[in-house]
Amino acid sequence: MPIITVSLVEGRSAEAKNRLIENITNAVESTLGVPRQSVRILISEISADHWGVGGVSKAILNQSKNGNI
Repeated sequence: MPIITVSLVEGRSAEAKNRLIENITNAVESTLGVPRQSVRILISEISADHWGVGGVSKAILNQSKNGNI
């Protein structure tokens, strides 16, 4: 039973996450030849304050990108 864990910065829609689950399931099914019912996808949503990129939190990067800093 393949178990795939995906970490994302929070904020994506339920529809986007469902598409991700479907696409990953399809890829695992075709690549490994396992039944799709055996594929498990775990999505961990992480606060932008807890996600660092290049020494800065994603929250700060988002603020500077939006002109708020």
